[in-house]
Amino acid sequence: MVEMAGKHTTDIPETILEQAAVWHARVHDSDFQDPQSRQLKAQFNTWLLADPLHRAAYDEMSSIWGVLTQPELSENDVVLDEPIVKQAPIKRTSWPLYAAVASVAIFVAIAGVSWQQNWPLRLQSDYYSNVGEQTVVKLDDNSEIILNTNSAIKVNYTNQLREVELLQGEARFNVAKNNERPFVVNTTQGTVSVTGTQFNVSLYNDSATVSLFEGSVALTSNQASKLKKNLSANQQANIFSTGIGPVSEFDAAVVNAWQRGQLVFYNTALSEVVAKLNRYRKGKIIITDDSLYNLQISGVFSLSDPDAALEMITETLAVKQTRLTDYLVMLH
Repeated sequence: MVEMAGKHTTDIPETILEQAAVWHARVHDSDFQDPQSRQLKAQFNTWLLADPLHRAAYDEMSSIWGVLTQPELSENDVVLDEPIVKQAPIKRTSWPLYAAVASVAIFVAIAGVSWQQNWPLRLQSDYYSNVGEQTVVKLDDNSEIILNTNSAIKVNYTNQLREVELLQGEARFNVAKNNERPFVVNTTQGTVSVTGTQFNVSLYNDSATVSLFEGSVALTSNQASKLKKNLSANQQANIFSTGIGPVSEFDAAVVNAWQRGQLVFYNTALSEVVAKLNRYRKGKIIITDDSLYNLQISGVFSLSDPDAALEMITETLAVKQTRLTDYLVMLH
């Protein structure tokens, strides 16, 4: 496997491992060997070279697969017209399900059950919620934090500062007002500073979405510390490690839906819907066909039965699902 300054498989984000699983299945598809598939090969090269972690994840898939002519791609390797896999073409009408299944199985072997139980984060946390559960945390200043499914926080209160770190997931903050003792929520992307208000913070992919219900908050990006933005009631913004996105109004009924045991979507991409469903069920749903990512869905779904919600969504969009186990579902 590629040496990456001490990077191990556990250091590779799950989203990248998932992308590598999908690309690995495509590379083993007979269409990938077709001279007409230049565009797909170019897309693979772009993805592979975009981040050293992409290469590391793909190498991990390849080394476990064990059928490549080389155990990994060298630094100078790119895919042009020559196939990188020497094997007989597979007759099919869509890219072979067996390759997708095998690659996803490799992803599962590598990623383990980290999406269900992230024990390192739990060891760091003071409070956490299990998959499919909500937890209410009462702090000594009468502030209240409601943890959504599979979420974790770390609390550090001093005489001068009330500090909470959202380690993963989503939380609703009802902060008791104290002008002399600010309340700060830290995330890997940035911070939210208040004196007393109500707001929601959701960690999703590489951003932290802050939705303010009342009062005001100040947002600061970790890597762009000079960049700050203020939010007023009914405003929302995403914090990235590289900056802060535009401020916009939001629908409080949608943001608060999880507290009512619902998920609400308005013309939402399937990729985002799946990412949210994954937070509420034990196991993993994986999209193995890029053409499905941006399919739009609208509706209100109950969180009491995420699998029933998935069934309704796939039927509405005419998307096929293959259940490898009760915990692993492929959409294709």
